[in-house]
Amino acid sequence: MTNVVTIRILEELRRFLSGHRAYLFVGTEGLRVSEAAALRAALAGAELEVQVVRNRLASRVFSEAGVGLDGLLRGQTAIIPTDEEGVIAGARILVGWSKDHPKLELRGGILEGAVLDAAALRALAQIPSRPIFLSQVLGAILAPASAIASLVQATLSLPARLALALEQAGGGKGADDRTTEPNAPGDGGPARESMGEAAGGPSPSSHEDEAR
Repeated sequence: MTNVVTIRILEELRRFLSGHRAYLFVGTEGLRVSEAAALRAALAGAELEVQVVRNRLASRVFSEAGVGLDGLLRGQTAIIPTDEEGVIAGARILVGWSKDHPKLELRGGILEGAVLDAAALRALAQIPSRPIFLSQVLGAILAPASAIASLVQATLSLPARLALALEQAGGGKGADDRTTEPNAPGDGGPARESMGEAAGGPSPSSHEDEAR
């Protein structure tokens, strides 16, 4: 692969990943084309976009933003960029999908600079959405003071809700594992290999040597 092509792919990847507060990572190796298309459609229903990426180039983009990925990039990798509430919807879709499609590998994600493992991703799927959480707070207003205090301690932030879910689940890396919050990956557009191509063809890792 020529330097011109590599530069273009990096620009597209930066554009795809820029401006987001959260990311979900899954392994898609072994998925059939029809399965990959169905997963893409399910995510699109939640206004989420998924792209298979070239691992070495994706690692470079996140490194530029000061984010270490702790093994999230290996084999055939798909990334879903989103925001705090979209990450909950995405986690629910991915966790539910993986139960019927075991070849979909739950890797983890990034939330406000914190790297999450697969256990944290499963915990995210159990967190109520913000409207539901607010309704629970409202209901607690009519409850004893001890119940109100516990909800106030949890706060309305997603990292706090994730930390609580992880504590209840007894595992995974929480949002409090982060150090300083890095910038979102910068201004460029995705290495837009379709998941269908990835399911039926060579994995992005097979192209990485060419990109070096």
